[in-house]
Amino acid sequence: MKPDFAQYGFTHQKNLIMAYIGGSQAHGAKLGATDDTDWYGLYIPPPTGVLGLEREEHFVFTTGGKLGGNGPSDVDVCIYTLVKWAGLGQGKSLGTAFCSTRILLGNMGSGFRATSPVFGQRACEAFIGFADDQMKRLLG
Repeated sequence: MKPDFAQYGFTHQKNLIMAYIGGSQAHGAKLGATDDTDWYGLYIPPPTGVLGLEREEHFVFTTGGKLGGNGPSDVDVCIYTLVKWAGLGQGKSLGTAFCSTRILLGNMGSGFRATSPVFGQRACEAFIGFADDQMKRLLG
């Protein structure tokens, strides 16, 4: 299923590298028809964004936001530029690089698959360093 975010006002559909379903569904915690659908993705902004002439870091959209939270028919979308995503930190990079619900789009998506281990390795090293530091603090 190729997502169409243009219906939500996303104007860079052709620059989309990848998309994936996150949230409770990605973590196996979705309870039947009770939770909304959370989409995340990566895209390359147009040349004006890459050059810094226009500030563009991400696209966010929701059909929810009503009192009581999102329902089963609601959709949340958060699509990051590649540069913004790379600076988000290990948790987001690991989730995006290795999410089982991801859909890679076109040639750029294939290239992203090839670089996933690089981001994953950096993230793992950072997590191990953090855990090591915590253990040293606990044990003295």
